[in-house]
Amino acid sequence: MRVDMAYTGVLGPPSQYPRQAETEHSQPQAEAERDQLQAEPDHGVSALAQVAMPQVITVWGPSGAPGRSTVAINLGDALHRLGRRVLLIDCDVFNPSLALMLGAHQSGHTLATLFAALARNPAVDLGDYLVWIRRDRFALIAGLSNPARWAELSLELFPRVLAAAHDFDFVVFDVAGDIASTPTSGSARAGPDLITRFLVREGWQLVVVGDSNILGIDRLARVASQVRRLRPNASIDFVLNRRPRTSGITDTHRELFHRLTKESITATLPYDRKTISAALERGCTASAIRQRGEFSNAMLAFASRLVTP
Repeated sequence: MRVDMAYTGVLGPPSQYPRQAETEHSQPQAEAERDQLQAEPDHGVSALAQVAMPQVITVWGPSGAPGRSTVAINLGDALHRLGRRVLLIDCDVFNPSLALMLGAHQSGHTLATLFAALARNPAVDLGDYLVWIRRDRFALIAGLSNPARWAELSLELFPRVLAAAHDFDFVVFDVAGDIASTPTSGSARAGPDLITRFLVREGWQLVVVGDSNILGIDRLARVASQVRRLRPNASIDFVLNRRPRTSGITDTHRELFHRLTKESITATLPYDRKTISAALERGCTASAIRQRGEFSNAMLAFASRLVTP
């Protein structure tokens, strides 16, 4: 059951998720983090927080290839299968790969050309910048292959992207990068780390993906406190990907993660190597290979949680 909560992200409406359990950060550390976040510039975007926009889901994870992009793609696909119109945006600041993974023929436009157009005219036709995965229901905006170009993007234009995407129900950002670094400049064009931090902090819902093995649990636990300090009252889904078939291992890892972080794993996704490999080879989603496969079913169940009022 979901209840209203006070958090309102810049990039979306108030979450309908309940507050999760308080974490055990030291009071001075938590207060210092809050002061730091309040000092970060919002570049004038707060006024757009109440504008009717799609609901934003940010998918992020620690380093170590936990299958974050696979989760982002198939979460978008699952939301589409539930009847929602979904826009997938590649904000991986290191290795954007969604277009390649989906076998998408790029239109020549990327986030950089879209942002340049929005800076000139907020009323751009977003359709000119989309790569359609499922006609009229599921689309992609490709990322930037040159990491240096992330400095061209202005944070104040992200709400304009969402305003242009008003025909979509959900926008899913696939995000990679450092969230621990502290911005050193008030510039709106502050580079990839600030973009990553901004999207992790301000999205309506955050999905943090980790690998189900013991190394993945350790990496996920190490970033859990960083994520919680960025979103002290907002909902976070910690998700274990590549779940082994031995359920006892997953249960043990859930308990270990909770013991280390006081956070809870909200979903586990099975490791269906054959289906995922076939999807990558064919440039499609997992459900296009096996619509009722174990991984596809798990993604559908997880997406259903996000759309259930």
